[in-house]
Amino acid sequence: MTGTYDAVELETGIAFIERALEINPNLASAWHFSCWVRISLCQPDLALEHELRAIRLSPLDPLLGQMEIAAAFAHFFAGRLEEASVWGGKAVRDLPTSLMGLGIAASSSASAGRLEEAQRIVARMRQQKPALNVDNARILFPFNHPQFFEKWIEGLRLAGLPE
Repeated sequence: MTGTYDAVELETGIAFIERALEINPNLASAWHFSCWVRISLCQPDLALEHELRAIRLSPLDPLLGQMEIAAAFAHFFAGRLEEASVWGGKAVRDLPTSLMGLGIAASSSASAGRLEEAQRIVARMRQQKPALNVDNARILFPFNHPQFFEKWIEGLRLAGLPE
């Protein structure tokens, strides 16, 4: 995923996802992808509802780590920093090399006041990608809304990601 998406692309994506769910309401991957689109549309509570449904439908899914990352982002953007940190921790446990997972775990932990934990996570990120900094962090996730990006970046700054 790179870049951002315009409103038409997001609405088209929602229409396709809704059609898929009409055909098969038990399609966990559609609920998962709906979460990401809902996050892009600044609907974190609905995004989380969709992600939790995906996880209930397929608790052993190969995408479970990605689902945990999405749940962490939804909680984070809804302002539930403790919950975001818990879900970020689950994602890091299941996908220990995922920069997106590490990024949301670090940002949410720092924003929740757990700076030492967040600093350790940033150190892991920098081991994987030594050139990673605030300026190039956008590559981790194509935030459609600047306020989401800034909130996430501020957490990474607090966690010690260099400029």
